[in-house]
Parts: sequence; C-alpha cells; structure tokens
Amino acid sequence: MPSRVIFDGKQRPKGMEFASCGACQQITRKAELIIGLLSRIYPDPTLSMHKDEIRELFRSVSRNVPGLLQEMYVDQLPVLVSLGADAFKLPSWDFLDFGGPIISHAIDLFGFKLGAALHFELTGRIVPAGGGVWVNQYSNADAHIGELPDEILNLLGPGYTLRMGRQNVEKQFRYQSAQVQDIDMTVHFAVFREAFALLLVVYTDGELASREPWKDDIIFVGPRS
Repeated sequence: MPSRVIFDGKQRPKGMEFASCGACQQITRKAELIIGLLSRIYPDPTLSMHKDEIRELFRSVSRNVPGLLQEMYVDQLPVLVSLGADAFKLPSWDFLDFGGPIISHAIDLFGFKLGAALHFELTGRIVPAGGGVWVNQYSNADAHIGELPDEILNLLGPGYTLRMGRQNVEKQFRYQSAQVQDIDMTVHFAVFREAFALLLVVYTDGELASREPWKDDIIFVGPRS
C-alpha cells in the first residue's frame, strides 16, 4: 500500500506490503485505479513514457468507471469567483472537481485502506473491529492558498517515502505519521505528487470515534455496537 498503479512505470519500491483478503482487494481495485489517475493530474508529465501512462490511465478509467471523467468537469468561472484574490496564487486555472460521488467514494475506500496500513506501519497493530478511519482530502489549490492543516502537520513526525537502493519515490508519494499521546489514535498525512493529499485519523477505540463531531464521516471496521 499504496498500489503499483500510483507510481511511474508501476515501479514501486518494496515496503508497506501487508496481506489482505481477496474480497478486500476486489473492493478497492477500482478505487486504486481512480487514485492512480488523480495522483497524476499535477504536475504534467514531461517524459513521453509517463505521458503514455496517463493516457492509458484515462482510457482504463473511461472503460472501467463510467461517468468519472464527466464528473471531474467543472465550470471554471464560478471557481475563480469563489477563490477571489487567492486565484492569483495558483500556478494554473485548469480546475477539476474531486468532490463528486464517484471520486469521493474512491477516496474514502482508498483512504481507509491507506490509513489502516499506515497505522500498522507505525504501531505494529491492526485496526480492531469497532475502530475506524476518518478521511479528509486536500487539493493542490488548498496548498497554494494556505488551507492545509498546518497546526496538525507541525505535530507529525518526519516525512517518509518508499525507497529501494537508489530508487526514491518521494516526488510521487510521501507521508507523515504520529501517535496521539494518551489516546489510542494515530494521525497521518499522505501526499500524492503535487495533485492532492489525504489527512487520515485512525481510531482504535470505537467509543471515542463515536463521540467525535464528524462521527458520521468515519469509516468503521465491522459492525458498530
């Protein structure tokens, strides 16, 4: 985790490889394809082989996830109006909608799986039944206009990525993690190229999660008591 489709040429270094059942793999298969495409939205690839890869991802998404590409379309003018002066802080005004139902569902599934993996990577423990993961996405526009959760990021540990020998994929995927003191909860921030980022809060205490104001947005493991 994350899967090979995220990385250029599917060249994924070893690390963060965890066993999961076939049903879990099948449930997240399309979500990982969608994330593979979204992660390449920015910056534009410069090598011809990487341009070919993103074209193939667009074709694959068009075949396997009907309606996704149409969902990503957004009228640019209302976005510019809502941004106001902040629009001039952005490197591009080519906006895409990451908030539609297909993408939101994919991000929730992928974020849940990634959060559980990062929690295990940090603590050596699985998320138990009754626990859950809260997933929140941030766009690259959020980063440019100062809307990232800096107070949380400053509390997280150093940044990590996957490495194997000289291969370093920091520009494609990197993450930070921390365990909350005195609470059995972990927090993670994962960045995918310069396209988007996910803030993941992992709860192992279902009762604590159920008391959160955003409890309805938490994806729980198994049935809730």
